[in-house]
Amino acid sequence: MMTEREKMLAGKLYSTGDPELKKRHERAIRLAYRYNKTDPSSEKKREKLIRQLFPNAGKELRIESGVQADYGENTYFGDRCFMNYNAVILDCAPIRIGNDFMAGPNVQIVTPVHPLVASERRVQEYPEGLCDREYAKPIEIGNDVWLASGVIVTGGSKIGDRCVIGAGSVVMGEIPAGYFAAGTPAKPIRLITDKVKVG
Repeated sequence: MMTEREKMLAGKLYSTGDPELKKRHERAIRLAYRYNKTDPSSEKKREKLIRQLFPNAGKELRIESGVQADYGENTYFGDRCFMNYNAVILDCAPIRIGNDFMAGPNVQIVTPVHPLVASERRVQEYPEGLCDREYAKPIEIGNDVWLASGVIVTGGSKIGDRCVIGAGSVVMGEIPAGYFAAGTPAKPIRLITDKVKVG
């Protein structure tokens, strides 16, 4: 018999009211709250808190204030990753992010999916209390990816190495490596080449 956490990480329908999941979720909420309320000049304290929230991060993780996470522990950052203000990371399924990742303000990376059939997603009384059922799909983001301001990446999406996703776009599938993509849903627009270098 799978636990509700095992179901969640495996992409199966699970109970959001499970006591173990609630405990882990509440821990992440508390850590994010403390991090967001910590003075920016308290660098050591902020570093400790962000590492507790995201224990599976590589070297040089920088996240500005306003961050929110469902669990934190299901997100895997590579090295030298940066997220600007008001990042939302709902990691009910694993989120894997490569090295040298950048995200603008108000970026959302969200794995949860609610059933399309109303009776399946409705909040109901279960043995563990009043709650809903949902499932989640993993997200993969490659190396050297830049998500511009307001980008939303939905569950099941894959973004290849060196991609740039335009501001306000919604990624709902796979973006091949090396492309600038934009829109809702985001579509590859052009291959990024040395011709667009600024300097």
